[in-house]
Amino acid sequence: MGMQTPLVLGYDAAGVVEEVGSEVTAFDPGDAVFYTPRVWGNPGGTHAEFNAAEAEIVAPKPTNFPHEEAAAIPLAGGTAWEAVVRRIGIRPGETILIQGGSGGVGSFAVQFAKVAGARVLATASARNQDLLRELGADVAIDYECEDAVEIALADTGGGGVDAAFDICRA
Repeated sequence: MGMQTPLVLGYDAAGVVEEVGSEVTAFDPGDAVFYTPRVWGNPGGTHAEFNAAEAEIVAPKPTNFPHEEAAAIPLAGGTAWEAVVRRIGIRPGETILIQGGSGGVGSFAVQFAKVAGARVLATASARNQDLLRELGADVAIDYECEDAVEIALADTGGGGVDAAFDICRA
């Protein structure tokens, strides 16, 4: 059942509305928007010059973000939000370990968990330790030479974390 060719890649989009359907009331031509198409059963295609999308999955683009930055948010940000906020339901005072905290999804996950009030332990390579701290990680773990489980146990007084999100194995 593979994808059909020719194939246009892309799962994140930002742009300007060219036209709207007769039942669309939330957007007008000329509006700046961003979105990610429905992933399941959809081959993407947002790298095309034009892309059609259901109004319900489109959002107004923040005015302080250029289109390139807005287009980098939907899929990674949505994945992190779904995991940390909706499925894990991280709460203030809880501790979360985020494996792969410096990548696209991980960098959003660290920030969402921190804003939710959690203590955040996150892993990344040595070159990304400062980035983890800038994103809000309370404990930055170098996965190349440190054991995340040992550090998490030490940090929690042996109690362990309340939740873990392993982007590296998702």
